[in-house]
Amino acid sequence: ATAGSTVQLGFLDSIGVRDRIKYITGYAVAPCWQKAASCNSTLEDSWGNATLRSEQTSSVDAFFMDCSYDGDCSVVRNQANGVHVPATEDPSPLKTAEYILFFGAFFNKDPEATKHFKDVNASYRSAKATVATKPVVAWMQYYEPNFTISEAHYKMAFVSDAGGAPFDAETALKDAPGVYVSTSPTGKKVTISISHYNRSGVTAQAKAAAAAIIMPKLASVDVLVDETYAFAPRSYTFDSFKSTYGLAGTEAYNFLASKRVARVDGAISEGDALDWYESRIARPDWAVEGLARLLDPAGSHARKYFRNIAQGETPIVVAKAACDLMLPVCNATAEAAPIQVLAPVMMQTSAGARCAVGASALALAACAFLEAETRMGERTASRTLCRAPRGIPGASLARARWPGAARVCEAETRMGERTAPRTLCRAPRGIPGASLARARWPGAARVCEAETRMGE
Repeated sequence: ATAGSTVQLGFLDSIGVRDRIKYITGYAVAPCWQKAASCNSTLEDSWGNATLRSEQTSSVDAFFMDCSYDGDCSVVRNQANGVHVPATEDPSPLKTAEYILFFGAFFNKDPEATKHFKDVNASYRSAKATVATKPVVAWMQYYEPNFTISEAHYKMAFVSDAGGAPFDAETALKDAPGVYVSTSPTGKKVTISISHYNRSGVTAQAKAAAAAIIMPKLASVDVLVDETYAFAPRSYTFDSFKSTYGLAGTEAYNFLASKRVARVDGAISEGDALDWYESRIARPDWAVEGLARLLDPAGSHARKYFRNIAQGETPIVVAKAACDLMLPVCNATAEAAPIQVLAPVMMQTSAGARCAVGASALALAACAFLEAETRMGERTASRTLCRAPRGIPGASLARARWPGAARVCEAETRMGERTAPRTLCRAPRGIPGASLARARWPGAARVCEAETRMGE
């Protein structure tokens, strides 16, 4: 397989399939990804040699990818082996991290993926800073010709879940000239256009005039996250920050007085790519941990992703030498580590066909529903299109890929209240050692129990 960006690499690294990825983006950060890319396995950029990129992406079994930045999903539809992974479109960091279960199903790594997400979930919820008063946090950047304060949903979630309070930029800047607010599915953005201050025709003077009006309105901010792009992040210092925002450093602003000005380039690759855009997608708990460290400097939180430039912190460089794995892309004699797969399970369906599945939890669940549908189908109203069990909002099992799903769903709906929901029922006969109660949607145990009751 291969991945279209660093977004997918974080998940693939977490389930331990580094030796099964053939081409790696040049912006990768994890040691083994950097090592693989250095072995003539760098994925051609989408704006580069189109023929070479097509040859690379077509030579693998699966190409994990997302739609283009403008929302055009034809790039996925036109890729025969393309697998759409819209992980970063979800506003919730934990729901984004849950895509690890999706990746696990492709590599028969369901146990590893399930454990990973369980650990991330627990770590995320325990990383919150314990402070008497919630520090106010703002995410700001300068990208000519605008200053921008981001209120993206996932950033606001990080702030709240780390124990802080998001800065209300719209209210604070409502009377400032040249300010406009825009909203999108990803959140809100407050933009300060310096062109409004450009009466002299000199951009530097307009920027200084805008900063002189805008920055005092952020005086109550306790932690300022500076997201200004830096081509060379190792060279971006506190002095760079003061120059960017027209500050002397002696102003009576909370973030200056407490020396809490951060950047998200706390961990970078040898080529200066940011880990924030790679492992953080699958490890939002580390982001909460790193932010909590800024909110509670006296606490024991570990440094993750964020670096405090007001305290002189510099980026930590992740080196490819840290990878001790023998990768097939670097060594022709190396082979990918075997992944244990259970013997196929055969089931007779109502249509007379046989269902063969491996050890994947998703496949087992699908096969189990086939079996349940076979035994229960004739006793339910087959023409009713029932809703999906709670836990799959907006989805319908009737749209699933296996026949009879609607009838199984209806049986679960009808019988669910009559069964003991706390009972961990056994899986249908033919799936030794499996349990539908471990499936990913609530009500699976009741379907299983209903199947057991009605099957006889």
